This record gives sequence, C-alpha cells and structure tokens, in this order.
Amino acid sequence: MSKLYGDDEELTGADASIVKGMIARGDKNETIAAYFGVNQRAISYIRSGKAFQEVNPASNEMLPPPGPYGVDPIYVRFYQTMTRVNRLWNERRLPEAKELLEKALRNPVFVQDLDEGDKMLCSIIRDDFGLASVEIR
Repeated sequence: MSKLYGDDEELTGADASIVKGMIARGDKNETIAAYFGVNQRAISYIRSGKAFQEVNPASNEMLPPPGPYGVDPIYVRFYQTMTRVNRLWNERRLPEAKELLEKALRNPVFVQDLDEGDKMLCSIIRDDFGLASVEIR
C-alpha cells in the first residue's frame, strides 16, 4: 500500500479511506488537512486520484465529526511564549530569554495564563481527539 507524505505526518491507506469519506461528505481540503495535520496538497492528491486510487471511502459512521477543527489554545500560548523568547534573545536579554525558555520547557502549557473558557475548549478538543488523558491543571 502506498504512503503519502504531507508536512510531518504520513497518511496511510486507512487515513486515505477516511479522507475519501470526508470528501464524499463534502468537507473542504483545508478542513481535512487540519484534521490530519498535513498540508492541503496531500488531500488534493487523494481527491484527484493521484494517490490511493485503490482505497475505498470510509462509511459515515467511521468519519470524525465535521470540521472546521480549531487550534488548541494551549499550543497557541506555547507558540506565543516561544516568540517572546526569540524576541528577548534578539534583544540580547539572554538571562530573561533563558529563564522563560526553561519555564516553558518545564511546563509548556502555561495553563495559569488560560482563562476558564480556553481550559474548557482544550478539554473538549482533547476528548474529540482521544487525548483526554492529557491533564490540564
């Protein structure tokens, strides 16, 4: 069975089956790509038949809920923190950059900075993607 690479993830035949089911349901390439964490080109190759021609679409019961799929606020917060680290580094404020980086690596979530709505959204997203075991404190 062929594999298709897109960004850092690889799509397998089982994934392609779900992709084809989502296409049949009417989902957009960008929504499907966001669900799998790949670029839209990977989805386009499946849609056009350039990849996984032999794979049948998954049934509606096997598909994830319709998107769009949001970005977990925790990851947004971590990205923002790394942006601050980079800015401090470029400003030659190395002790501050080091301290913030070490804090982020010890606790990349920074949940104390999230409001209750963001914490609830994180929990919902984790449940939808089977990540409920990831604890938010």
